[in-house]
Amino acid sequence: MAVLIWISDALGRAILMRLRLWGRPCVIVGTGKAGIDIVRRLGQNEHLGYNPVLFIDENPNLWGTTVEGLPVVAPTVGTSTDERLVRYASVGILAVPRDQPERLNEMIGNLPFSTILVVPEWTGVQTVNTRIRDLSGMFSLEVRRPLGASVTPLVKRLFDIVTSALLLVLVTPLLLLIAIGIKLDSKGPLLFRQARWAGGSRSFPALKFRTMHADAELRLKELLATDPVLRREYEMYHKLTHDPRVTRFGRILRRLSFDELPQLWNVLIGDMSLIGPRPYMPHELIKYPHQQEVLARVRPGITGLWQVSGRHRTTFERRIELDVYYVENYSIWLDLHVLMRTVWIVVKADGA
Repeated sequence: MAVLIWISDALGRAILMRLRLWGRPCVIVGTGKAGIDIVRRLGQNEHLGYNPVLFIDENPNLWGTTVEGLPVVAPTVGTSTDERLVRYASVGILAVPRDQPERLNEMIGNLPFSTILVVPEWTGVQTVNTRIRDLSGMFSLEVRRPLGASVTPLVKRLFDIVTSALLLVLVTPLLLLIAIGIKLDSKGPLLFRQARWAGGSRSFPALKFRTMHADAELRLKELLATDPVLRREYEMYHKLTHDPRVTRFGRILRRLSFDELPQLWNVLIGDMSLIGPRPYMPHELIKYPHQQEVLARVRPGITGLWQVSGRHRTTFERRIELDVYYVENYSIWLDLHVLMRTVWIVVKADGA
C-alpha cells in the first residue's frame, strides 16, 4: 500500500508539472545577472516547484518593461495589476548582490512575502539536498548526496531492469518494422555502435539504429573543412541542426526518438540507465576533469535532464552543467519529471 501511495503521489506531481499547475508563484528581486539566471533555472527545473511571475528592481529605467517575459515593477508597487501579482505570490527570491551584503537585512525586512529565499552569488554548490546548520553562530550548509546511500542506486537499477525488459518485449514489432525501413532506405549496417564513456578509462558500445549514411564520418570531415558556419555550429553544440549526413528514414527516426530504442538493451545489461547523464564520447570530457568525477557516479541514460531542457538550443557546456545538476540533485521525483517530459517530447515528435 505504501508503494502504491508513493507511486501515485509521484505520478500526480509529474502530471501537475506537465500541466503547469505545480509550484508556488514567486517574485524575483533584482533583474541583474543573478536574477535572470534564477528565472531561467527555475523554468528549466519545474520540479523545484517555483513559478516566477514578477521582477522587483530599484532601477526606475526598468519599471514598466519586461525581462525574461516577466513585468518589472518598483519596490513600491504602483498599479493594481502589480499589487494583485504581489499578493498572489507567496515567495520572494532575493539575489544577494556580492558588493552589498550589508543591505541583506534591510532587503528582507522590506519584502512582503511569507517565504523568502536568499540566493548568494556563490553558486558553486549544485544541490537542492542541503540543510542550513548552525555551528555555534556560524552559518553552514549540510550537503546530502542521495546517490551515496546504499538503497537508492539499488532501487534505480531494479527499476531499469524491470522497465527495459518490459519495453523490449512490447516494442519488438516496432523494432522489426524499423529494421525493414532502414534496409530499404539506404545501404549499411542496421545498428550503429559507438564507444561511450563509462567512467575513468572505461567505455561501452552504445547501440542506436543507424540514421546516417555509411560514410558519415568522411562527410562530416569534408563539411567542417569547407563550411566555417557549420564548423562553428558543430564546435558549439557538437551536432548540426540540418545534418546532411542523415538519411531520409533516419530523420523520421530521430524526430520520433526511435533511433535510441536499441539502447534498452544497453540498459538491461547494465551499460546504461533509462534516465541519467548524456552518454558522452570518451574525448568529449577531457577538458572537464571535475565534471568527470561527478558524472562517473551514475550510469549514462537514454534520456536525461538536458534532453528535456531545450536540447536543440543547449550548448555543450550547458549540457554538462545540466548533467552535473542531475547527479548532485538526484531524486525519484526528478527521474519521474524527466520521464514525463520525455514522453511528451516523443508524443510531439520533437526529437533530435
